[in-house]
Amino acid sequence: MRVIIHFYPRKSRLNDDGQLPIYVRFTVKSKRVDLSTGLFIQPKHWSKARGRVKDRAPNAYTVNERLDKLKTEFQDYYNQLRSSGEEFSVSTIKEGR
Repeated sequence: MRVIIHFYPRKSRLNDDGQLPIYVRFTVKSKRVDLSTGLFIQPKHWSKARGRVKDRAPNAYTVNERLDKLKTEFQDYYNQLRSSGEEFSVSTIKEGR
């Protein structure tokens, strides 16, 4: 069993500044949960192939570092749950965030 963590801008939530919120989707055992990261990005600055902000975008380094940190936090929490031997689901990960 493994966890898949993916970041994406949510196009249906365009704000007044023309920015999209960045969401994280994590999948365990074919079940998925989407959560807001609290970060926003201009649509033209998002690299869909990389799942990251394009390198030349303003604040790209800062936003990408935050996404990396979030991914590490989710992965660490998943590893703790897995090593505990108890049953868990994506809801458990969502609640533990």
